[in-house]
Amino acid sequence: MEETYSGIYRMPARIRFSETDEHLNLSLYGLLNYFQDIATFHGEDVGFGMDENRKNGVAWVVADLQMKVFRYPKATEKVIVSTWPKSFKGMIGLREYSIETADGEVLAIASSNWVLMDLEHGIPAKISEEMKSAFGVCPDHCFSEDLGKRRIRISGEGQAAADIRILESHLDANGHMNNAQYVRLAARLLPQNCRVTGLRCEWKKQAFLDDVMHTRVLEQDGKTYIRFLAEDGEVYFVCECTHA
Repeated sequence: MEETYSGIYRMPARIRFSETDEHLNLSLYGLLNYFQDIATFHGEDVGFGMDENRKNGVAWVVADLQMKVFRYPKATEKVIVSTWPKSFKGMIGLREYSIETADGEVLAIASSNWVLMDLEHGIPAKISEEMKSAFGVCPDHCFSEDLGKRRIRISGEGQAAADIRILESHLDANGHMNNAQYVRLAARLLPQNCRVTGLRCEWKKQAFLDDVMHTRVLEQDGKTYIRFLAEDGEVYFVCECTHA
């Protein structure tokens, strides 16, 4: 049963077999989906869900995410997923997440900036005081770990990998490529059998059906940097993966 306590929204869950990798651990893609879904559930339960936002002509679009993974939960393991808004400033909401076991072992933490977009004009929209009040904020609920900077700097072009054409299966209800799908596709370009322990992402340009993304992979300082590019070189998505 979901519950909200002092602005922190919590949801108990159990890791499904369909969400795991070949080692029966929750996949990176599955983990991102838990964080993405709980943010959606939070909005629904405080009165600002997808239908209400569409009625008001707005939608949340993720701009970036920073995450650390301490352990991937196993299939059938029971967990508690939590999220809370850290702050609202103008058109941007800073939201944080955690996933932990029932006895308090922290498995992963993340932070992300979301932009409220005006759907008709395709520009950021100011977050209303009513929306801020409904969600609440937890400015003092802080991580002790440094999740890294929001902006990802890359020096070097990297190696080209296979192009990716956007399929219907990549799209979400907004008609563009789902945020977690970028991460799923990027993970396929990582060294074989590696385990991602840190992830920083920036979503810069929305991809739509039949768009073709050109990929670049750069190994540097023990990390893997992946970019998805448009034909003109504009960046769709960039991420930095720390892995073991």
